[in-house]
Amino acid sequence: MSPRPVVQPSGGGDEAAAASGVIALPMVDRHLSFALELSHDPKVPLYVRGGCVFLQSVLLFSVGNERRIRVLTRPLQVVEHLPRLAQSIHLPTCLSLQTKQAAAALAKQPAKAVADKLQADAVAALSAQRELLPPPFQKVADAMFLTQTLALLPLFTLALARLPSLNPLPPQSLSLSPDAAAAQLLALRLLPPHLASRILLPRVHALHLRTE
Repeated sequence: MSPRPVVQPSGGGDEAAAASGVIALPMVDRHLSFALELSHDPKVPLYVRGGCVFLQSVLLFSVGNERRIRVLTRPLQVVEHLPRLAQSIHLPTCLSLQTKQAAAALAKQPAKAVADKLQADAVAALSAQRELLPPPFQKVADAMFLTQTLALLPLFTLALARLPSLNPLPPQSLSLSPDAAAAQLLALRLLPPHLASRILLPRVHALHLRTE
């Protein structure tokens, strides 16, 4: 595994945010932050024991005339089969990230196109998990069996698509005022992924907690 640097933009704006790959860009201080994206060459054998690898980072810094060092070690889970990867999915976090991308896309695309893409991505995700099912269920053409971790995917997607800030209905038919919808859109872009669905979709998130 080798680290590949993620380039931080030098200025603000939606174009810079889209080019950077950093979703919560307004919360990142580019002078104090850095990021690494890890990639693995499939041609190089990777020997993993216990299904886990460890990433260690070392930071050298100075405080006055004193040199200091800080070491951070984080475990990274490694899975060898797609079904195991699907079982580890945290659905609210995945959809929160998807919604942050949709909120950023509203700056360049009509709201209806953004909402349609949310639904199209959900259908593609449902279709893709057919190959993760046991062989007998893969051959059923008129039914779709969902894994437990993705069972609430259609409900989450419907709820997200109907958020006033993402809803392609005329402004006068929205349940929120324009200012409140703008505030919700800002929250979609700034909230941490693990909090976004909990705060914006509390009822659906409660259903997810009951299924865990």
